[in-house]
Amino acid sequence: MSPSPSSLSISASLLASVSDDIPDVQVTLSWGFFALLVGLLFYGVLLCQAYWYFHTYKDCGVLKALVAALMTAETAHTALSMHWGYYYLVVNYGNPSSLSTPTLSLRLLPVTVVMIVLLCQLFYIRRVYLVLPLGYYKQAVIAAVIILILWGIGFATALTAQIFMHPTFKSWLHYKWLVAGVYAPLALGDVTIAIILVTALYKRRTGVKRTDALLKVLSIYAFSTGTLTCLLSIACLCIVLFEDTNLILVSFSLTTAHVYAFSVLATLNIRQTLAQSLDKDLDTEWVGFSALERVLPAKSRRFVDPSSMSVGTCTPSASYNMDRPTGVQT
Repeated sequence: MSPSPSSLSISASLLASVSDDIPDVQVTLSWGFFALLVGLLFYGVLLCQAYWYFHTYKDCGVLKALVAALMTAETAHTALSMHWGYYYLVVNYGNPSSLSTPTLSLRLLPVTVVMIVLLCQLFYIRRVYLVLPLGYYKQAVIAAVIILILWGIGFATALTAQIFMHPTFKSWLHYKWLVAGVYAPLALGDVTIAIILVTALYKRRTGVKRTDALLKVLSIYAFSTGTLTCLLSIACLCIVLFEDTNLILVSFSLTTAHVYAFSVLATLNIRQTLAQSLDKDLDTEWVGFSALERVLPAKSRRFVDPSSMSVGTCTPSASYNMDRPTGVQT
C-alpha cells in the first residue's frame, strides 16, 4: 500500500522542521550507512586476522595484549556504529524528528576511534624503536612522534567534550576545526614513521640479492601501510577544510579507524609469508638463522624482523624471536 499524500506531506514538513538541526540529512545518512557497511566488512576481516594471529604466532605478552585491546576497541566501535545505524534507519524510519539530536552511541564513537588509533600508533612507535640505532637521534625521533600523538589526543579529548556539551548535529559544524587538530598530527606522524622505516631499511642493504630483495619488500610494505592511513587522514582533513554543509566527515573517521587496525594485524600476520620467501617454514615462536646463513656473507650476518620491519647484525649461530630479536642493533 502506497503512503497517502497526507502522510507524505507530514513527513516532508517534519523533515523541513529538523533541517536546521542536522545539515543535509540525506547526504549525511547515506554516507553513514555506507561507512557502516564498510565497517562491518572490515570487522569481519579483522576477526579472521586476529584468529590467525593468536593461533599462529607465539609473540610476547605485550604484543598479544595490544592485539587483544585493539580487537576489544574494534568490537566496541562496531557495536556503537551498529546501534546508531539501527536507531536512525530502522527504529525511527519515517520519524525525522529523531534526527534532531545524536544518540549516545554516536557521541561515544570518537572515544573508540581515539583508542584504536592510539593502540596502532603505539605499535608503530615500537617498530621505529626497533629499527633505529641507539643514540640521541633515535630518542629525538621517538619523542617527536610521541608529541604528535599527544597533540592529536589532546584535540580529540576537547572534541569529545564539546560533543557532549553541545548534543546537536548543527553545533558539531562549529567544532570541525578540532577535527583538523586531530588528523593533522596523525597524517604527519604516519608520513614520518613510513619515511623513517624505509630509510633505515634502505641503509641496511647487504649487497646480497635475496636479502636486498626481502628488504625491498619490507620497505614497500612499510611505506604502503603508512601511506594508506596517511591518505585517509588527509582526506578527513580536506573534508574539514572544504565541506561545511554535511557531516560525511563522521563516516570517513569511522572507516579510518578500521583501516588503522587492519594495517597493524596485516603487518603482524605477513611474517609467515616473508619467512617462506627465505625458503624457511615459520616456527610459531622462532625463525632460525639457518635460512639467512645460506644467503649472507659469514662476516656480515643480519637478521630481519618483519614484525618491527627491522634489521640488525647477528652472529652466525643466532636466532631471533618474532617480538624481541636478539643481536646487536646497528
